[in-house]
Amino acid sequence: MEEKSRLIALPKILDKRGNLSFIESLQHIPFEIKRAHWIYDVPGGQTRGGHAYIETQEFIVAMSGSFDVILHESDGNKTISLNRSYYGLYVPAGTWRELCNFSSNSLALVLSSTYFDVADYIDNYNVYQRKTYRKDWNDSEIINRIVKAQEYDAHKTSVFDCTLLELDKHTSELGNLSVMENRHSIPFDIQRAYYLYDIPGGQSRGIGFRGHIPGREEEKSGMGVDEDGHGVRSGVFRGGVCHHDIQQRRQRDGCVREAL
Repeated sequence: MEEKSRLIALPKILDKRGNLSFIESLQHIPFEIKRAHWIYDVPGGQTRGGHAYIETQEFIVAMSGSFDVILHESDGNKTISLNRSYYGLYVPAGTWRELCNFSSNSLALVLSSTYFDVADYIDNYNVYQRKTYRKDWNDSEIINRIVKAQEYDAHKTSVFDCTLLELDKHTSELGNLSVMENRHSIPFDIQRAYYLYDIPGGQSRGIGFRGHIPGREEEKSGMGVDEDGHGVRSGVFRGGVCHHDIQQRRQRDGCVREAL
């Protein structure tokens, strides 16, 4: 049976200092997160992202503002309006989608199930309709040519000293795009992403402390990236995307203390 796109409600933690929502791999979305990118500075009313993927699954969230997602599925086309930070749209592989009607100052977050692979893109709608597409590389070739090329080299940055990480930025008159990939842009695998919104002006959020986790190697002890893109490790204040999920945290019986 063909898998269909669907809206997924996300946790929303209310707080007078601002609200928080989060997304976990294989918990709220049906895939492991390999890549995250976000689209911003899109002129009002503009259209982006007319393409499909052969293998990639996506989860799209309107972090700020609003936009529409036009989906082309076997039973017809439909338009989904995204305008809340606490739900998102799951788009299965093989679905042509377009992002359009962006409001001013909107921000679109897209989580993907694969690393970037140009062979996975279908950007010709006629080819998509004929269903004649295929990937030119087999799995082992993809691993050799894509994943290995993106292995993180800790010697190239001082992320372990909490310096600022510079992410890829792709500029366009249709809006800008930044991206990060596991073990490439950042030195860990993303399993959870959270974000803060509706924060009153001048308020403080994101204060936390990730302590030492007994029995785990240092490189796996709570590494993350904060709201401003700072890479952090065990024992450092932070907030942002992490490689631990909530279930793992619960199993640690108090080894982590947070005040998000």
